Amino acid sequence: MGKVLKLVQPKTWEEYFEEFLLQKQIEGLRPRTLEDYRYHINHFFNRANLEDWESIQKRVKEYFTENIAPATFNTRQKTLKAFFRYLVGQGAIPANSITFKKIKEEGK
Repeated sequence: MGKVLKLVQPKTWEEYFEEFLLQKQIEGLRPRTLEDYRYHINHFFNRANLEDWESIQKRVKEYFTENIAPATFNTRQKTLKAFFRYLVGQGAIPANSITFKKIKEEGK
């Protein structure tokens, strides 16, 4: 008699996000950093219906071309890049869409 193969149900981004936050807590991140992750990642995903890889890539482009301050851009870049890196490691997405660098603030 053969083995029974259990099919894994795909996780939602919220399930991956909760696992990601637990991992970051284990790593000892400060509460403020965890709050930043909660705010920016929820803000990114809740403003669009992201069901597939193409829609995620499109949303990334839209999200980072909004008229925002350099500090906000850099915080978004840092938090989403870390979460996408986690998703790539979990096999949830094929690549990290956040490949661009932070921007410099004027006068610095």
